[in-house]
Amino acid sequence: MTAAEKQQHYQITVDCWRLLLKYQEPVSAQEYWERLVEDARTIAERYEHLRFAEKTILAVLEEIDRIWRTKSERGEKMSDESRIPKKPQAVLSVFGGTAYECRNCGDEVQKYLPYCPWCGQMQDWSDVDEP
Repeated sequence: MTAAEKQQHYQITVDCWRLLLKYQEPVSAQEYWERLVEDARTIAERYEHLRFAEKTILAVLEEIDRIWRTKSERGEKMSDESRIPKKPQAVLSVFGGTAYECRNCGDEVQKYLPYCPWCGQMQDWSDVDEP
């Protein structure tokens, strides 16, 4: 595998990870599923339907479907709560600077990352001072 192919595989993986984070809390609304399919299609087209891209996208779609079925079977409430941005909590970092924690799960989130990489909660950086 060439360096360019490795980079492309990496970028496909990142795009699919973002897709999973964005849609990891399935809801019954038709609009949610239509947006999911459209976003998946956009990724596939971006990589000209490369086999690796399509297989990775399919794995993400299957995982979202599995989450939906599991929650439906349990009768859990489907909510869009994680889509409502929350302001991250500023805390003192180990090195004496400022670090940020997700208010949903408490794990560290990098400054200006739109979603928590651990739980998918959207972050609201609107009033955070520039570095």
